[in-house]
Amino acid sequence: MSKLIADLLYAFFSRAFVISLAVTLGLLAAPAVHAQRGHATGGGHAPTHIGGGHAPTHMDGRFGHGHSYYDHGYAPHASPHGAYTVHHGGEHLSYDRSHWYRRNHGRSIIIGAPFGAFVPFLPWYYSTIWWNDLPYYYANDTYYTWNADQDQYQVVEPPAGIESAEANIPPAIGDLFVYPKNGQTEDQRTHDEADCHSSAVKEIGFDPTVSDDGLPPASASERRALYRRALGACLESRGYSVN
Repeated sequence: MSKLIADLLYAFFSRAFVISLAVTLGLLAAPAVHAQRGHATGGGHAPTHIGGGHAPTHMDGRFGHGHSYYDHGYAPHASPHGAYTVHHGGEHLSYDRSHWYRRNHGRSIIIGAPFGAFVPFLPWYYSTIWWNDLPYYYANDTYYTWNADQDQYQVVEPPAGIESAEANIPPAIGDLFVYPKNGQTEDQRTHDEADCHSSAVKEIGFDPTVSDDGLPPASASERRALYRRALGACLESRGYSVN
C-alpha cells in the first residue's frame, strides 16, 4: 500500500512539474513571438510622405533672390508652427513668412499667395524692387506692397514690365552709408533696411520715396530730415553704423 501511494505521489508531482515548465516556457516565448509579429507588420503605421521621399522644392533666383521654397501642392508632415491666420475670400489661410497654406482633408497644402490678401509682416527673406518710383517686395514668386490704409502689406499682381527690373536699394537709403557692425548678411541688411524704412514712414507720416504729398519744398525738406533721422536711429538700434 505504501508503495502504491508513493507511485501516485511521484506521478502527480511529475505531471505538475511538466505543466509548470510548459507554462513558464510559454510565457518566456510570448514576448519574442509578439516582437516578431510587430517587426513583420511594421510596428504600426509608417509616416506618409507626400511627393515621395524628398520634399519637392525649387530655387527662386528672380531678382537675385536665391532662396529655395516648397512647390505648390506639397503637404509638409506637420502644420506650420507660428503661422499667421489670414482671412481672405471666405477662407482661413495660413502664412508663415515663407509659404502660404490652405487646409485640405486635415493637411496643410502649400499654395500660391492670393492676390489682395493682407499680412502684418513681409517674408523672412525678400528682395526690394523699385518700379515706377514705387517699392515692391518680392519673395517666393510673390509681390507685396505697403498699404497705408490697412497698415499692412498686401499681395499684389506684378506690374507690367517689372520682370525686366533689377533689385535696388531704396533711394532714401541709397545715399546713406550703412555698415553692418555685427556681421549681418546682405539678406539681413536688406530685411532690416526695408523694415526700418516702413517704421520711419509710419513714425513720421511721410514717405519721401513716393511723393512729397503736395507739401511746400521747405516742409518736404524738413520731413525728409525727420525721416532720415528716424531711419538712422532704427538701423543703429539693429547694429548698423549709419553716416
